[in-house]
Amino acid sequence: MDWSKTAIAIAITFFIAVTSVPGLGAEEKSESSWEDTATVEADELKELTKKAKAGDSEAQFDLGKKYEYGFGTPKDYAEAVKWYRKAAEQENADAQFAIGVMHSRGRGVKQNHVEAIKWYRMAAEQGNAYAQFNLGRMYYNGRGVKQDYSEAVKWWGKAAEQGNAYAQFSLGVMYSNGGGVKQDYAEATKWWRKAAEQGNAYAQALLGQMYIEGKGVKQDYSEAIKWFRKAAEQGHADAMFNLGVAYSTGQGVLQSKHAAVDWYYKAGLSYLKKGKKEDALVALDRIEMAVHGHFLAKKLMGKIYGSEKDKFNE
Repeated sequence: MDWSKTAIAIAITFFIAVTSVPGLGAEEKSESSWEDTATVEADELKELTKKAKAGDSEAQFDLGKKYEYGFGTPKDYAEAVKWYRKAAEQENADAQFAIGVMHSRGRGVKQNHVEAIKWYRMAAEQGNAYAQFNLGRMYYNGRGVKQDYSEAVKWWGKAAEQGNAYAQFSLGVMYSNGGGVKQDYAEATKWWRKAAEQGNAYAQALLGQMYIEGKGVKQDYSEAIKWFRKAAEQGHADAMFNLGVAYSTGQGVLQSKHAAVDWYYKAGLSYLKKGKKEDALVALDRIEMAVHGHFLAKKLMGKIYGSEKDKFNE
């Protein structure tokens, strides 16, 4: 029974969210605390603005973040760009990266990939791993610069060495495909493992695929299942599908047709949510092959062919 071929030539996600933003992930505040919090935030903004106006580059960068994300003040992209630029012109690498993102996204300024490249490069040359990743991404896509896979590999390599999981994943893709470097499955596996150990679901799924095919590593179904499961738990559809194959065939796990059906069903739902109806139909077919007439086959069929209103309701 065929395993799902997790796409190696994956479109590499353009990483945008960059800096740690004060307030993200903070604990919920009680309703009675909001008034005090608003007062504190207003005082903080006043003090930060005072420092920024005095030329403190870190304060300028932090003030830019507050305006970009709307912390303690309404969102104002133009104002964010203004303060990022002041900090960037003082060679603040985080601000250089941030203003590069603003130009890439067209936030507070007209979208301009060439200008984004300029700022990414400045930050990247100072060792900012996020800028190095994005600069590599621009070379990979030929956005704002002539497409150059070798340059993409160069910058992703620098970011990957600093532990950036996105760059590690991307570098693995290049070694697997032979893009900008000589094809080397062992090297691809090395970088995917590093990204996978940091929780990158795409890398986890691809690492599992390498263990299935014995590329760059010794074939090991149990190890493949371990990584497919980690990716599946994060919602990776192909990994879910491959767990269905594993339980159906008993490769790497104790054979269980009902467990296979459960994973095929989950994969089918995930494919549907991503608009991949053909893949969902394959998952449906696998359910029927595993246990003919299973109620989940009927349920998935209803979601595939049912109304848009009911398609994803559980």
